[in-house]
Amino acid sequence: MQNKFFFIFFFGLFFFQINTSFSQQKDVYNFSADKITYSQDNNIIEAIGNVVAKNQEGKQISSEKIIYNKTTQLIKTFGNSKFSDTKNRILSAENFEYDLEKKIISAQNNVKFLDNFKNIYYFTKLNADDKFDEIIGYNLNSDLNKEKFQSTDKFNEFIEPKLSGKEISIKDNISIIKNGKFTSCKSTNEKEGCPYWNLNADLVTHDKENKKIIYKNATLDLNNIPVLYT
Repeated sequence: MQNKFFFIFFFGLFFFQINTSFSQQKDVYNFSADKITYSQDNNIIEAIGNVVAKNQEGKQISSEKIIYNKTTQLIKTFGNSKFSDTKNRILSAENFEYDLEKKIISAQNNVKFLDNFKNIYYFTKLNADDKFDEIIGYNLNSDLNKEKFQSTDKFNEFIEPKLSGKEISIKDNISIIKNGKFTSCKSTNEKEGCPYWNLNADLVTHDKENKKIIYKNATLDLNNIPVLYT
C-alpha cells in the first residue's frame, strides 16, 4: 500500500509538471489507479484498476481502465465508466470517448444519464458536450421525475411517467423526440381499475423547466384502442 501511494504521488507530481504549459487552454485531469504507466514515445498515459480522474472544475471520471492520449487530447474509458459534475449530473456507460479539445463526450453500450431534474434517460448511444447543454441520444427510454407530474388528487399513486423514442435532441432543457411515446400511467394500473394509456407522436417536445409536453401528429392508445388525438 505504501509503495502504491508513493507511486501515485510521484506520478501526480510528474503529471502536473508536464501539463503546466497547457493549463490555460485545456482541462487538466489528475489520475489515481492501481497501476499507471506513461509512454514518452507516443505521449500516452494508461491507468488500470479503480481509475479515478478529477479536474479543478469538479468533473470526475471513473472506470476500470482509462487511456489518455496527450497529443490528441482524447480520453478513452473501458468498463463501468462514469462521468459526473458538480450539478449532480451523471453519465454512465460501458465505455466512452472524451475529446478534451472539443469538450465532447461520446458514450456507447448501456448508456444512462441522470440530469439535474432527476430524470433518468437510457440510450444505446449518446453524444454530448461536457456541460450537457446539448445532447443527442439514440433509442431512448426514460423514467421521468415523478414529483414533476404529481398533483393534489388521489391519482398520484398511479403516476409513473415514461418517455421513449427513436432519437432525442436536448438543448436548453428542451427535449425533442422523434417517433416519441409518452405515458404518465403505470403499466400495472389496469389491475387497479385505472386504464393504461400511451400517447404516440411523430415529434414530442418536453420542456423540463416549465413542465410542458407538446405533441405533433399524435394518437392516443387507450386500452389498446387507437384514438385520434386532437
